[in-house]
Amino acid sequence: MKSFVNSIVIGDWSNDGHERKEIFWFSANYDRVPIIKAYKKAVEEIDVALDTSTPARINILNETDENQIAPGIQAILRQAGVDLEGVGSQISADSYYLFCEPEDVVRLFFRFVKTQLPDFQYELIEGPKPINGYHQKDFNVSLGYGCC
Repeated sequence: MKSFVNSIVIGDWSNDGHERKEIFWFSANYDRVPIIKAYKKAVEEIDVALDTSTPARINILNETDENQIAPGIQAILRQAGVDLEGVGSQISADSYYLFCEPEDVVRLFFRFVKTQLPDFQYELIEGPKPINGYHQKDFNVSLGYGCC
């Protein structure tokens, strides 16, 4: 199987809002273009989107601190063939809402893709990390600050 390495940004990808984001690297058997097309086609068919740019009747997990999927939305997704196994967690036994972390959004995005590309496979991998910056204990420096 040919493997393609890409990343997906969850959260404020442009850093112009709450500036919280996580970048997930993955290896997959499809490159980015077919993955994007599959996601958009799934959104068109399901009428539920994980973003605010793709037209859909329902948008989920998009507003600041909106980290849960209501039972009615779960039913729509399941009926459309979206596998929710391992996506989110119930905060208590009597709660039917799925509470999602960033990695759950990645899983859900790929489950949307899989409704259109049944042979789609992916694996989350460690991506490249910068050698410098605030979170680098051994090289906590800012390079070229004045140029940006």
